[in-house]
Amino acid sequence: MHMYIVMTILFVQLLSSSFAVAADETIKPGMAMSGIKDLMKPYGDGTPTLDMESDDPNNKLMMWPVDAGLIIVSYQIKHGTVDSIWYYISNGKPKSERFERELKVYEYNPKTGELKCGLSIK
Repeated sequence: MHMYIVMTILFVQLLSSSFAVAADETIKPGMAMSGIKDLMKPYGDGTPTLDMESDDPNNKLMMWPVDAGLIIVSYQIKHGTVDSIWYYISNGKPKSERFERELKVYEYNPKTGELKCGLSIK
C-alpha cells in the first residue's frame, strides 16, 4: 500500500511539472511582456519592422519574423502586460496590389511552432 501511494505522488509530480513547462513556453494575451521577450529571443529583439503603430497611445508594438509572416504583440507601456497578439502575413507587393491578412493569436508556442489563431473581422 505504501509503495502505491509513493508511486501516485511521483506520477502526479511528473504530470504537474510537464504541464508547467508547456505552459511556460506558450505566449498569449495577458502575459508579462518580459516573459514573451525571453521566449521570442530566437526570432530577434522584437524591434518593429513595419511602419505600424498601436491605436492606443498607452501601448507599444513589438514584432518578430516567424515563417512567412510576423508575430505582432501590442502591450501596455505602464503595466508591461500584453493586450493582443497578431500574426500578419502579406505578399509584399505595393499597397495598391497587396494581399495582407491579420490573424488574431490566442496562443503561440515558439518552441513547437504551434499557432492557435482566428480571423480578424474589421
